[in-house]
Amino acid sequence: MKPSRCLQDKFVVVKQKTFDFKSGGSHIIQDIHDISTGSIASKKGVMSTDEEKRRSFPSSPDVHTFEFKSGVTERQENMVKQRKYLAWIPADSFGGCEDHAVRVANHFRKLGWAVTVVCPHPVCLEKVRARLGAETVVAGPDPVQIPRLRHGLAGALTLMVQRALFLARLRPDVVHASLPGAAHSLSLVLACALLRLPLLATVHTCRVGFQPKLAFRWGYRWAHARGVRFSTVSLDNQRLFCRFYGLSAEDVPVIFNRPNLDSFVGLSPETRTRTRKSLGLAEGERMALTVAALREQKGHDLIPVAAPEILRHYPEVRFVWAGDGDLRKDLTETIDRSGWRERFLLLGQRDDIPDLLAAADIFLFPTRFEGESSALAEAAFCALPIVVSRASGIPDLLQDGRDAYLFPVDNAKALAEAMRQALSDPVEALRRGRNAQARFASYTEKEMFADAVEQVERSLNVLLST
Repeated sequence: MKPSRCLQDKFVVVKQKTFDFKSGGSHIIQDIHDISTGSIASKKGVMSTDEEKRRSFPSSPDVHTFEFKSGVTERQENMVKQRKYLAWIPADSFGGCEDHAVRVANHFRKLGWAVTVVCPHPVCLEKVRARLGAETVVAGPDPVQIPRLRHGLAGALTLMVQRALFLARLRPDVVHASLPGAAHSLSLVLACALLRLPLLATVHTCRVGFQPKLAFRWGYRWAHARGVRFSTVSLDNQRLFCRFYGLSAEDVPVIFNRPNLDSFVGLSPETRTRTRKSLGLAEGERMALTVAALREQKGHDLIPVAAPEILRHYPEVRFVWAGDGDLRKDLTETIDRSGWRERFLLLGQRDDIPDLLAAADIFLFPTRFEGESSALAEAAFCALPIVVSRASGIPDLLQDGRDAYLFPVDNAKALAEAMRQALSDPVEALRRGRNAQARFASYTEKEMFADAVEQVERSLNVLLST
């Protein structure tokens, strides 16, 4: 699937400009780079290079000046204006959902869009800045501050006004929000609907048994009727989201989440040996790796409960975690009480996940609910034997007995039995790992980007056609 012609065109910015934008104590500098030079032909004529026309954006605190060629109509000028993509990342921590949002935003920048990323929570702000180049504006808390109630529908409505004023200043062509849950960022959704601003809201997790509050049910449906579009990252999430809000599957497309695998190129047996040595693993030890934020959702607390049964049969297993979070203290105390403290290793937040996967023998993932896990896709890419819960849409991706070892959610005894099966027959475990690798290879990050572009374009077209 290819982006439309309008995304493949090159947009003209004659001069390179920089500007300062101060908001909420944040100091942000954006470089506007030349994307194309010379004259551009259109169906209605050619833009001259003899004269210049200045266009300013009066709603901004500082003037952002682009220089266009004279002798063109307003319609022609809008056709060549660099389009503005605003990525909204509302989470208070950085995980798979936020990484997905940053990679999609960076892809739009490469396509020639002027990209702004907004993180209302300062905790997430610096990590997003570190992953994006100088060409991208990364904004902190909203610059428009008004007194508001913080709870209930009244709070959501006053916050909606704040969001609307903020968006009116930025004036993006489209907003792409990455929502961590099925009921999130109501004020932003309402603000975009109120302004008739194209919004694609991608929902990353939906949980069985969850019931959105009346304000969300009303607000999301009203916004959808005014052109706001929703998407999810898995078929299971699509089914649940449609059930929550009474929408059809045709109204809620799926943009599957796939990781960037460039860093996996070049992994070798030497990488495995070096990493295992750095972790202090002895020869013959078998490493069961879990990569996930340390929070209740991910089911980490099941592993110390199941570990004694596993270690009685396979004492050479070493349980290794990569990730951090508010569960770390409780998890450490549970490990200490298990009596097998030396068989556990908590690494904290790591940037060398490919190396850790190369060093591992099994990928263990006891999550309670999930959207579309990047860590799971990365483990499958490495053809690791996968022991994983049947949470959410995981059975849509991996089949027990063919691609992985699946066990019921929140069942430590079944987790131990699945681990024993994987450890008892390494040849069968390797076969399933390779099958999982083939399953995930059918849809890659490239297809994910193409789907994101298509859905953003459709969000634009919904409002342009009304």
